Amino acid sequence: MKTNADDSEIRQVGDFFHSYAVDFDSIYGGRRNPVSRLIDRLFRKSMRLRFQRTLSDLSDPILQSILDVGCGSGRYAVELLKMDKEVTGIDLAPGMLAIAERACKGLFPADRYRFILGSYPDTVLGRRFDAALLIGFFDYVQDADAVIQGLKRDVERLFVASFPKASGVLALQRKIRYRLRNCPLYFYTEADIHELMDRTGVVNYRITDLGRDLYLRAELVSA
Repeated sequence: MKTNADDSEIRQVGDFFHSYAVDFDSIYGGRRNPVSRLIDRLFRKSMRLRFQRTLSDLSDPILQSILDVGCGSGRYAVELLKMDKEVTGIDLAPGMLAIAERACKGLFPADRYRFILGSYPDTVLGRRFDAALLIGFFDYVQDADAVIQGLKRDVERLFVASFPKASGVLALQRKIRYRLRNCPLYFYTEADIHELMDRTGVVNYRITDLGRDLYLRAELVSA
């Protein structure tokens, strides 16, 4: 059951990423200064690894319709559209969705993508998808169990997700930075993910350590 505290955290996350949209998108692009790019190369290797791993796992031609949960500025959506996938993205931040819309408009047929302003799994999508990705999403979610149950409702075949690791200097630094910005943040151990899968009845999955993140690929059995 969702509480007022849950609603408050959802608003905090949405407000944070709305204000942070342009700076966040530049992590994937080329508009950062040389010092920032050096830091990205040194400390954000896992972001590149999870980007590559995600696109590889979703490249199977049988996976045609993709749900991008926490789609942000649409960087994954663009690459999936290049693979001729159909993409539906959902995000809390209007600023992020505006960037995603601009990235896709005119480059891909309008009927191949859709971006929705809303929270997941609360938003009713009205259909099922072949696969889903949740990259950089569980970092900000209080009720991970509800999200997995939402995926079992909305997804036919598989989902991939990233979970920020609880240990390390980068995790500590990130905890402090996000606390100062009043944005909730959640970290995971591999045992936490195993327990989450056990509680939600997901049995066919694989966890890969990407350094800063734990990457999950999970198969779902259709109802």
